[in-house]
Amino acid sequence: MSLRLTSVARRCRALALALAAAAICGCAEAPENRPEFETPSAPPKRIVSLAPNVTEILFALGVGGRVVGVTTQDNYPPEAASKEKIGDASSNIEKVLSLKPDLVIGHAFLNSRALDALQTLSVPVLGVEAKDLASVGESVRKVAARCGVQDRGDEIAAEMDGFFGKIRNGYGNVKGRPAVLFAAQANPLWAAGSRTFVDEMIRLAGGENVGGDAGEEFAVLSEEVAVSRDPEFILVTDEPALRHFKTSKAWAGVRAVKNSRVILVNPDLYLRPGPRLVEGQKELCRLLHPEVEVPG
Repeated sequence: MSLRLTSVARRCRALALALAAAAICGCAEAPENRPEFETPSAPPKRIVSLAPNVTEILFALGVGGRVVGVTTQDNYPPEAASKEKIGDASSNIEKVLSLKPDLVIGHAFLNSRALDALQTLSVPVLGVEAKDLASVGESVRKVAARCGVQDRGDEIAAEMDGFFGKIRNGYGNVKGRPAVLFAAQANPLWAAGSRTFVDEMIRLAGGENVGGDAGEEFAVLSEEVAVSRDPEFILVTDEPALRHFKTSKAWAGVRAVKNSRVILVNPDLYLRPGPRLVEGQKELCRLLHPEVEVPG
């Protein structure tokens, strides 16, 4: 069995381990308790983003032109590719400082070390963290407020909240709840657990998450157990995983394989807490219950 992890699975594992460590030892300062600089009187003109979802939020708010630095993982929107790179999940503090930002925004927990270091150096920072779909809109509003575009933030958040509300109403009583496996990696199998956006989105779309009891985040799920649960849909995030499920003898008898329902999806639509989660939700709804009209 190969132990190589794909980039998506590595990110999922890092997130799971980081959150688990915080829960066990309580050693990380709670994001909401970290002191922050007061909102400046003038909106920031030079913004550095330490996380891909933050970058997507900034561009959705219409302030992408003020962004001067992003991570190497930022791939949306296409305009983000032209921005200076400040590292991957581990931010290069010297590079950030060289860009002379008047605001640095990152994930409140995963980027906590960088945010704390920059704040010590008198750089204004903002940490955001959405733990479920309902709180994604709050992250948007928080970023918008610091960037001086509160009205646009309220508009985006209201649209998201309204959409997910319609999904809850429209799919709450659908007949049949197909079993869905969301695999960040196929071999070994890394599946979406119970405390993930994916799990919430699957349930909202009228499905059941095969990996719901694998762990609270993304976690290793026994192939034998997953096969025994006979998922009707398998969602994968890369071509190697797609080939594995389609060609492996262990999976040959599973309904998803027999019915050609092993589907390659864009993981960013399911893993990044930003406006594009709406696109991922629509995709899931159409896959699981094509008989139901997806709200606009």
